Amino acid sequence: MRALSVLVVTTLALALLPVLLIRAVWGRMNTGRWLEEELVVGRNGISIRQKSFAGLALGRRLPRLWHVLTGEYAWVGPRPVGKDDLSDLAIRDLVRLEARPGLVSLGTVRQAMGIAHDGIETLERATALEWRRRDSPALLVKALLTSLVSRRRTRQGAGFSLFGVEIDDRTMSETVTELIEAAEAKRNLRAAFVNPDCLNKAFQDDNYLTALHSADRVYADGIGLRIAASWHGHSLSDNVNGTDLFPRLCQEASRRGLSLYLLGARPGIAAAAAKAMRRANPSLQIAGTHHGYFRGEQSEDVCRQVSASGADLVLVAMGAPRQEIWLQRHHRSLGAPVVLGVGGLFDFYSGRIPRAPQAWRDLGLEWLFRLWREPSRLWKRYLIGNPLFLYRTVFAGRRDLMA
Repeated sequence: MRALSVLVVTTLALALLPVLLIRAVWGRMNTGRWLEEELVVGRNGISIRQKSFAGLALGRRLPRLWHVLTGEYAWVGPRPVGKDDLSDLAIRDLVRLEARPGLVSLGTVRQAMGIAHDGIETLERATALEWRRRDSPALLVKALLTSLVSRRRTRQGAGFSLFGVEIDDRTMSETVTELIEAAEAKRNLRAAFVNPDCLNKAFQDDNYLTALHSADRVYADGIGLRIAASWHGHSLSDNVNGTDLFPRLCQEASRRGLSLYLLGARPGIAAAAAKAMRRANPSLQIAGTHHGYFRGEQSEDVCRQVSASGADLVLVAMGAPRQEIWLQRHHRSLGAPVVLGVGGLFDFYSGRIPRAPQAWRDLGLEWLFRLWREPSRLWKRYLIGNPLFLYRTVFAGRRDLMA
């Protein structure tokens, strides 16, 4: 592997020689220096004089290829620790010093993709452990591919509008806190998640659009929303999807003594999802479950059952747009302060449908995994719907999307 690293770095340096020279000259002209150095800590506490081109322009980190050549850096690993930050490093973070720093960090890449839901430091520890366990070529390919599809821009504000739908920009942590605090305070909050397929439907369905307009919160779900926002200069803080939110919501509800009601999906699926969450959080209070296969005239009976359960949060999994339209009409009858539509979430946690592996999610390709698993059901949604959404984003949505 060492010989391969030397070969790759040498080849890259030769291929990028004109770029390296231009970047070095730019730094010299604008700062008076060719290079800058920062003292950082590498594997086993070894001091490294980390090299960068002077100035903050693109290509600043290219000289760090030298550290890969010398063996001080790995291709992929945790971020190096600043010398001044070493004393503040928590005991649980010392695992980072057991691995060489990385030219590419999966932690920062996942942050750029909006899926660093557990915090950047937690991901850096995971990166260090992952580097020690797995062979480097596979991990490098994964990190580099992720880097290509990730983009970071300056956050523009608290939300934006797309196709006339006001979308809230929240981190995963902010979303969980908002839902839990509303439930504790008995403050009514109706939330929805939207992905490209949802917005395609809202573009053509006035009832669905009205339901989204009247919701208290509409969260951005998926790589498609991230791309649409970035094209217009808005950086979404996180990919706030119900599937990643659910276990965090259950954990916090368990800690605060709040109860959940799971309504929707096929018979038995909500109960299975509730059982899985109880295994993960033994003190979690499940007020009840009910399938989503009931007729419109049965809605009042279902609402009475949910209200009688005394649930603090009700999660409704009927699929869009049915769940949002149903909640708009019946949320007050449910008796719970917090209600939200969660699509096919229960199918994942019941075990009926497998979740995409983390590598697919890192690359923003969870949709492709789902298409591969269920092509006959999802081909139209993804192969036609995704390009249509991007087309509408560029043309029809241009006048509607604003920071």
